[in-house]
Amino acid sequence: MNILKIIKKIIPFVLLISIFLPMSQCTRHPHFFNKLKTPQITVNYVTSGSNYGEIALNILSLAWPFLLLLFFLRVKNLDKKIFIKIIELVLCSITGFLMFLITLFDQILYGGVIVIVSILIYFFITLYELYCIIKARESLINSG
Repeated sequence: MNILKIIKKIIPFVLLISIFLPMSQCTRHPHFFNKLKTPQITVNYVTSGSNYGEIALNILSLAWPFLLLLFFLRVKNLDKKIFIKIIELVLCSITGFLMFLITLFDQILYGGVIVIVSILIYFFITLYELYCIIKARESLINSG
């Protein structure tokens, strides 16, 4: 269990670094309708959005684990652990969906792979932590 906590504390830093990595690329080839003379390659980053709201949402989708880590370092004793774990699972799902939208119809690059793998690991560690909390409460109820 300790190794899982260490991994879960490392993942927010990996996600923060991945903000600056290329997520996907799209290649547009010359075609009759688009009048391109040479193939055009577009590389998508988290910060390559069409407006500031989209860029902020994309950055926040990768920065929330770090903000949550800072919150947990500040607040040690939480009464609503199950609720916090469920929120973490929902945020992981939202981040996964946003990564799907960023890399939709494009070739995924190493930044996208790092984010997807990190979020999946974070998701499954949180799911295991939720299972352990529920199991501990169940055994506490059964013994009492």
